[in-house]
Amino acid sequence: MLKNITFSGLFCSFFVSPLQAQQLSTLEVWNRFQSTCRQVFLDPNAFMASLTIPAASGDRVLSVSPDSKAISIYRREHNVYDEIQFHVIGNRQIRDCSVIGEFYDLNTSEIASQLLNIASSTGSATISGGHAPQDYDGETVEEIYLFAIDGLFPNANLISVAHVIDGELQLLVQQPIN
Repeated sequence: MLKNITFSGLFCSFFVSPLQAQQLSTLEVWNRFQSTCRQVFLDPNAFMASLTIPAASGDRVLSVSPDSKAISIYRREHNVYDEIQFHVIGNRQIRDCSVIGEFYDLNTSEIASQLLNIASSTGSATISGGHAPQDYDGETVEEIYLFAIDGLFPNANLISVAHVIDGELQLLVQQPIN
């Protein structure tokens, strides 16, 4: 449980190497989402212990509220970043895990197509949704795809959400714990 997460390993200072020009693929973003979020859900203490303090360049960020009941983690590597949130209120908590890949050199529909192919090749995953243009201030934004994905975390019985918006693949899942 989050209340038992230790921060002893977090306050050692390490310098993170600068971002490299290499880009991770949509499949690598998908795999990172599954592995990162699995760690967050199954063993948050080990996940937290694996983190290092941000480098001076801001490559990694950890924020903790004074009561340690709200924790936010931002990790960036190449064209991908993770946003992890832990919140405790009373005896309840929420673990929120997002992995976002930036593919500004790809067409948004191409990213959505790649996501559909990856999900369909994953035996345990079921995906629904698709192209979903939205109106903002009287202007229609066409480059939006919205999906729900079931079966990525079968032991936790969670449904993930994927947004493909203007060159980004955003994979998100939340786990409430009572």
